[in-house]
Amino acid sequence: MEAGEEFSDELLTQYEERLENEIEVIANKGYIDYFLVYQDMVNWAKENGIQIGVGRGSVAGSALSYSLGITDIDPIKYGLYFERFLNPDRKNPPDVDLDIESGGRERVREYLENKYGKEAVFGVMTQGVYQAKSALQDASRGLGKDTSFQSTLMREVTKLPNLEEAKNLREFFD
Repeated sequence: MEAGEEFSDELLTQYEERLENEIEVIANKGYIDYFLVYQDMVNWAKENGIQIGVGRGSVAGSALSYSLGITDIDPIKYGLYFERFLNPDRKNPPDVDLDIESGGRERVREYLENKYGKEAVFGVMTQGVYQAKSALQDASRGLGKDTSFQSTLMREVTKLPNLEEAKNLREFFD
């Protein structure tokens, strides 16, 4: 719902039932504090001018995350399912994917360490590993090179016996 938009009785009932269901599942799984810490972190970041993404992945299916301001995506409006984020039958904990601007990550970490203790905070990141072909294609695209450049580069790479010799390919990018 957009700010200032009126709820019909039917829509209000839909939100209430969804939130009651989610809170029951979250409480039964023991994750209430988990959500409150996320809410605290996101609120602090926003209050301190640190940009936070709208929410990514399955967390966007949580009406509680939306109502707490953890995400900015209304799952009911977009027909997203909570069970994809946190299924009552699943043993794995929920995964909240948030994008925090790179300059603000350290400040958020410091805030959390000061509030909850250094021993309670640890960093998690996702790092992708490219295969040679994908890495070269993305690098070519990023440099604004056309597909013929990529084809030439790939032909040269396939001639190399190992990646050590690929260091000599720098001349292609210059």
